[in-house]
Amino acid sequence: RLLRDLLLPVASLALLVTAALRLPLRPYGDAGEYLLMLESWNAHGSPELRPGDQESLRTVLARERLSIDEGRVLPNYHPGRDGRLYCYHFWGYSLAGLPARRVLEAGGLSPLRALPVTNAVLFGLALGAVAVLPWTGSRRLLLGGLLLFSPALGFLMWPHPEVLSFAFVTLALVLQACDRRAAAVLAAALASLQNPPLV
Repeated sequence: RLLRDLLLPVASLALLVTAALRLPLRPYGDAGEYLLMLESWNAHGSPELRPGDQESLRTVLARERLSIDEGRVLPNYHPGRDGRLYCYHFWGYSLAGLPARRVLEAGGLSPLRALPVTNAVLFGLALGAVAVLPWTGSRRLLLGGLLLFSPALGFLMWPHPEVLSFAFVTLALVLQACDRRAAAVLAAALASLQNPPLV
């Protein structure tokens, strides 16, 4: 039964990952900060901005004939007490994209796809969680369909944390419905790392 219930979410995950690898990238808004923090994590295991990080991101973007407005991104970095530069955006989302970045780079694919692929995997996690709810099959299918075609889908290609928050809120609600309260609170806390009002 579990395999049957997970068939549709797994197929959806495959489609989402394929889309994340093929659709045009959308590095707008706060994407520059998240992409730059991802470069920092990849280069030296820290969200601290170091001189080589900017050049690394420029190189990766240039391969895709893309760029970001560094004049808008860099003012969002501020010195800490130790004088090192950190972005005012929380770094959790960029860290979550690090495994995808390493896998993509090892496979000869664009590391710029790391955050959209991470979005796709998190979206798939939310769909998989709904598939194992202790409800009737038609009710789970309806909820899964509503999730899959929700406005969150429009954020798939944005290197932004909206899908991360969406997925962990979904997971929190599913865990609550399954009477797993401590795990539900943990999932909600993870969502709130990138979206503090969720607290």
